[in-house]
Amino acid sequence: MASADQSKEKSDDDIMHEMCTCNGISYNKTTREIDGKARERVNSIEMFFFGYPRIVGLDAFFNLTRIVIMDQEVKRIENLSTCHALNELWICECQIRIIEGLDACINLEKLCLYSNLIETIQNIEHLKKLKILLLNDNRIEKIEGLNGLTCLLDLNLALNRISSIGDSLLNQSNLEMLNLANNPLTSLRDLTSLSFLEKLKDLRLQDAQFGQSPVCLLCNYATHLLYHLPRLTHLDTYDVTSQAVKDLAQTFVERKKLYYEIKFRHLNDEIDRKKGEVWTRVLLPRLERSRTRVRRLMCLAKEIEMLMKDERPFMQFDVSGREDSLSAKREALLERASCVVSSHIERVHEYVRKTNESFHDSRCQLEQKLVALELETGGNVQCEKGKESDPWFGVCSDLIKSKFDVPHYKPYNRTGVAIRSVYKIHNQYLQRRFDDHVSTMSKKRNDDKLMEYLFLVQSGFDDVVRIIEHGPSLCGDERAALPLTDSLHCAEMKVLKSKPIEGHVFVCKVCVGKLEKAADDDREICQLSYPDADSVFLPLLREDEKEEQLIYSFNEKLVLPEYLVEYDFLPADPDDFIETDDDDDDDEDVLRMTPCFPVQLRLVSLSEDVILERTGAVSLSLIRVLNLHGNGLTRLTFLREMPQLRKLVVSCNELNILEGIQNLSELRYLDVSFNNLTTLEGLMDLTHLQHFDVSWNRLTHIRNVLTLIRKHCPALTSFDSRHNEWKKTGREHRRHVLGRLKQLKVFDGIPVSDDELAVAVRALVTSRLSVAMLMSKGRMNGEEPRSLALESIADVWSRVSRLKLQKLSNEDDATLWSKVTVLNLSGQGLTKMSNLEKLENLRWVSFACNSITKIEGLEGCLYVEELSLEDNYVIRVEGIGHLSHLRSLNLSRNFISSLPAWILANLTSLQRLNLDRNRISSPSCLQKCLSLSQLYLAHNFVGTTRDVLSLKPLDNLVALDLNGNPVTKNVEEYRLVTIFHLKSLKALDNCVIDSTEIALAKEKFGGRLTLEYISERLGGGDVASLTQADFVQSGIRHVELERSDLLQNLTSLNLENNNLTSLEGLTSLVNLKILCVNYNHIKSVVHLSSSSSSSFNPVLENLQVLHLAYNGITNMEQLHLSRLTRLRTLFLQGNEISHVEGLEGMTTLVELVLDRNKIKNLFSHSFVSQYNLEELHMEENRLKDLSHFECLRALKRLYLGMNRIQNMAEIEKIGFLSTLLEVSLISNPATRKQLHRPLLIYRLPLVQIIDGLDVSEEERMKIEFYFADQAQSQGPPEVVSSSSSSNWKSSSKTGAVSSVRYAVPPSASFGFQVSGIQAAAAAAPPHQQPHPGTGGGKKSVLPSDMSRVITGVDGQLYRGIEGLPWNQGKSSIPNQRRRLPPGGGGGSEWHPQASTASQFYQRKLHRGQKF
Repeated sequence: MASADQSKEKSDDDIMHEMCTCNGISYNKTTREIDGKARERVNSIEMFFFGYPRIVGLDAFFNLTRIVIMDQEVKRIENLSTCHALNELWICECQIRIIEGLDACINLEKLCLYSNLIETIQNIEHLKKLKILLLNDNRIEKIEGLNGLTCLLDLNLALNRISSIGDSLLNQSNLEMLNLANNPLTSLRDLTSLSFLEKLKDLRLQDAQFGQSPVCLLCNYATHLLYHLPRLTHLDTYDVTSQAVKDLAQTFVERKKLYYEIKFRHLNDEIDRKKGEVWTRVLLPRLERSRTRVRRLMCLAKEIEMLMKDERPFMQFDVSGREDSLSAKREALLERASCVVSSHIERVHEYVRKTNESFHDSRCQLEQKLVALELETGGNVQCEKGKESDPWFGVCSDLIKSKFDVPHYKPYNRTGVAIRSVYKIHNQYLQRRFDDHVSTMSKKRNDDKLMEYLFLVQSGFDDVVRIIEHGPSLCGDERAALPLTDSLHCAEMKVLKSKPIEGHVFVCKVCVGKLEKAADDDREICQLSYPDADSVFLPLLREDEKEEQLIYSFNEKLVLPEYLVEYDFLPADPDDFIETDDDDDDDEDVLRMTPCFPVQLRLVSLSEDVILERTGAVSLSLIRVLNLHGNGLTRLTFLREMPQLRKLVVSCNELNILEGIQNLSELRYLDVSFNNLTTLEGLMDLTHLQHFDVSWNRLTHIRNVLTLIRKHCPALTSFDSRHNEWKKTGREHRRHVLGRLKQLKVFDGIPVSDDELAVAVRALVTSRLSVAMLMSKGRMNGEEPRSLALESIADVWSRVSRLKLQKLSNEDDATLWSKVTVLNLSGQGLTKMSNLEKLENLRWVSFACNSITKIEGLEGCLYVEELSLEDNYVIRVEGIGHLSHLRSLNLSRNFISSLPAWILANLTSLQRLNLDRNRISSPSCLQKCLSLSQLYLAHNFVGTTRDVLSLKPLDNLVALDLNGNPVTKNVEEYRLVTIFHLKSLKALDNCVIDSTEIALAKEKFGGRLTLEYISERLGGGDVASLTQADFVQSGIRHVELERSDLLQNLTSLNLENNNLTSLEGLTSLVNLKILCVNYNHIKSVVHLSSSSSSSFNPVLENLQVLHLAYNGITNMEQLHLSRLTRLRTLFLQGNEISHVEGLEGMTTLVELVLDRNKIKNLFSHSFVSQYNLEELHMEENRLKDLSHFECLRALKRLYLGMNRIQNMAEIEKIGFLSTLLEVSLISNPATRKQLHRPLLIYRLPLVQIIDGLDVSEEERMKIEFYFADQAQSQGPPEVVSSSSSSNWKSSSKTGAVSSVRYAVPPSASFGFQVSGIQAAAAAAPPHQQPHPGTGGGKKSVLPSDMSRVITGVDGQLYRGIEGLPWNQGKSSIPNQRRRLPPGGGGGSEWHPQASTASQFYQRKLHRGQKF
């Protein structure tokens, strides 16, 4: 023993000597002493690689501040008791297993213990000054033991075995750098807890030195961390200081949150729908049958009671001697009614509770958890709900049904299963882990038959989410095994005894590996008992001798849950689930008990005579008791004439509202039970009322009822409110009523004790916001939480925040209240918002699930960003107009019927508004909430498309919920209509809008001119006052103005540049006068399919001006223009018309424009009805023949320029249009030499303008003189009578010339058939020859004298006729023709109320420029 100690002593001495030598310290090995100065001088010791197997000798140095021990065989931390000044300790790459021996090192700031064998973090919580802790490359499995390290800045736990973070780092508020690289971290949701480390700057879950954690391989890993940790500057060694990157991550996550919130709401909608089905299919019919039975029983019971009290004198029934039988019958009726209430109504409610809560809520809860799981894991864990069309849905269904063993379930009265839902589980981490382990096992065993699909034996929904996220777990216990089975009965064995109505099971993909049969002995099934096996199976023999088996797997990583199947059990006896009601005939034995009463006449209305007859009074003013029990009254009349009335019974009638009982100041007793009252409005000034019975009605709003009673019935002592549809029932309802009506002595048939009343009053007092409540519910968080929870910010902070309100010793109340930023008062039974004026920095507040009726007390809370008043009794939106910072407002489940626009307009920051389950009929008041992005209006009273389209100004609106509103059912294709008009929407009615729906909406509703569209273009203005409208280039394809009565004042409409194909949708605009549809695709006034010969009735009977230019029209007849019976001006330029037709019957037409078409000639019927036409445009066509103008008797202006008229003979054909004031033939081949002008002047006596140039009197006179001379040389003049041929036109002489009129004989007509004239023309110089392009046939030339006079030798025009204005040849014709407007005035720009083409167009419009 001494030798061993000596050896150790020597060893320690050698270690000491080695340490001193390596650090340059003088050490006397003989005396084992160190130089005294060295003891004080040395402050750092370093030992590397070898020579220091134990920590010895350090107690000799009192001033050590730094110790470094690297790559030694040190196994324990010891002998540091004197190192009080130690600041830095390195014991790395050694064999340390336990952190110990640091009790004296209280000044330690840096502790490095990496690359050891440490398994637990312990014994360091006393190191209050520790700033750096390096524990990487150890065997640590759990983060713990750090709570006291409040100064810790740098923590390195890389390359350990940590699988979860949890709340272990919540106290490290100063932590700036955290390294968790290469740990088995697998969940993004687990990393969310790091968001509470407000000073964390550098986070590493992977780096080049240590490797990466599995979580880094998940989708959205970086985005998830950047959103939750916005203050990070480095992530996995990468610089993430860019604010743009963080903003992008935040935007991405916020959009995802919105998507999952919509999905979450969709699940709630599904549950509500299912509950509604239960209500309508099960609950409501049973309740109504039971209520009818109770009403019938109670009506007769009350009748008997009234007879016994002699309150029914009008009934012919003798009570004497029958008191006992009447009393027995009444008792039997009351007992049966009570039995119906208890055994039927209550059982119906119990059934609903079981089926509604247990059956549906568990499903809802699971689905909601799965949605939240998908969100919080960044989409890396998803549960895809299968459809019947999915192959795997059918496979799983068949598997479950095939594994259902009837004999095993028979004792539990279960005959089968109905598959409710199948979820396919997508978990990237579990799939990767499973594949890796299977691959490793397959290589070792070289066996392909290792896979089985088995059921996981689990119970309840508690473990479902955990299994889906992390997989089944053995918790590292070597003595545990994971049970699996191929039998559904075995999987459900633990829960079958409770006779569940539903079940669920995991279908897992299992790699069984090496499978052994369980031994027959009592050996425990675990890995220790079967060291060579991967799994063990236990065979089970069923009653039908079919074999089943339990399989126990020893490695949870070889079990992959792939499917979750939910199903309902089918009972053998339906009564096991549904309680059946007795038939109404079962009450007949009681109803027919003796004595029986004669049938009385039921009153449906009241009259004075009837009332007097029933009461036996002589005057209404003398009546004190009025009993109208058991009638069919819907209204109460004549009651105001009974000022002495003290008792009124109107039970068992059909009253919906109370009316006519105002100001009955003497009334003491009022019974309105067994009616259909939904409100007590009308209850007024009943100052002496003592007994009030409103039981068995349909009242819902207890707050309104109590307010009316307190105000108008101050003397009330007995009140019965049972069996109404109150929002809250039970003890809470009773306490609430007694607290408000303190004078009650009897409530709901039960006397009110003093103690009960005191408790109710005390509860009412405590229902106001108190200081104690503020202290317990207030939080002091200054920033919005980075949380993925789908709940309000107030709920999040109240759940996770640790910054509770605490008053310091030297702090006043004002300072304390100013710290409150979060206040969650949900479910506190509050009736009033009070004591909020001091909370000047309040930002997030919730008053959900209370009994608040008025929004008040927020005047001093100017910075509120979130306000929740869900599930209260709020009637009006008020008291929030000053909250300019408000971003989220939740007013769902209240009684709000209208929204004040001026208040909402002041909420300039409002982004989310929840008004579900209120009574709102129109959201139009939200038009000025331009920042609104989410609007929830489910289950309100929005009824029309116009109400929905009033939201179009909200360009930022991305989510809208109108589920349960009438508009969703009443409006055809409501969803597509809404999608089309509200183009910014991404989700409607909690369903995401996909590109297919958008395309379908555009195709179906794009380009529709409707009243809603017009109202929108007017900015929500009054459509009825509209007189003129302009919708140019608006993509309109259809017109749907069904309510023409709203557009009675519309007279002018411009629809140019759209896609219309007919005017059918406009035919309802009966007062329309001007219509422009240029540049459309009009082919007919109405659709060709609807234009049968029997339906050519007049349309648009007041239309006077119609623009149809540039519509690609080819056939005028198909336009059916004759239906426009009062049309005066028609524009058809720029089309493809080749024949003028279809104008029959248009006798009112005054102006017709046919420019730029393809018309070659006219027909005799072309203008047969246009004898009132005054202006005709046919320029830029292909006319060669000018025949068939004879019907145009009133024509004043004719424009035929730029056609193909080649012969003067064709021009001669318009010479009989004596009413012409203006004519244009410019740019025709026959007019190139200007030979037509003198002839037109001569033939058209009233013409004033030709080809755009005025005809002067001097020019006309000289031409007439010339033709007169020509006529004299050919024969004596003839006096042309008024009845002469119309082909002989004359011109009147003016000035010095006599009034003799010379007629041009036929030989002098424009045909010029005289051969001498032709010869003269042939002898003319070349420049005077007719143009070669003038066409074939006989040439039109003038007489030789006239030709000579006009052309002359020098080529000048009218050289021989002096004084004429033209003397420059053809080049002198102006490019722009001047047009004479009606009345001789100048033209004007177009305006909507212009009535003629001259006012619609300037000359440039005739050249093809757009309207």
